[in-house]
Amino acid sequence: MKITKKDLDENNFYKEDGIDTEEPIEIDENLFYVKFKKSVKTTSYIFAKAGTGIITFFGNIIAKFISCLRICVGFNSIDEYTIEAEIRKGQVILGKVVKRVDKK
Repeated sequence: MKITKKDLDENNFYKEDGIDTEEPIEIDENLFYVKFKKSVKTTSYIFAKAGTGIITFFGNIIAKFISCLRICVGFNSIDEYTIEAEIRKGQVILGKVVKRVDKK
């Protein structure tokens, strides 16, 4: 699935609260931070082009790998949220990176 500026509101929130898919998630360049109210989950990967980061407010990120500018999970919460993915590119600003265990 592809996320473009058209999928975001005026505050850069994605049109749905979160994502749960088996497809790769690709996000257009120069969107600054794409915000999600809840979790972002894929059985594939997340790739955000140059100039784009990801923020979840009340949710985890789960993927095989993530490549983006910056990653922040649980931004508006006192609970600790996790990133279950290999970080191939990007800086983790908030959240705990845990080892992903693929189910066979």
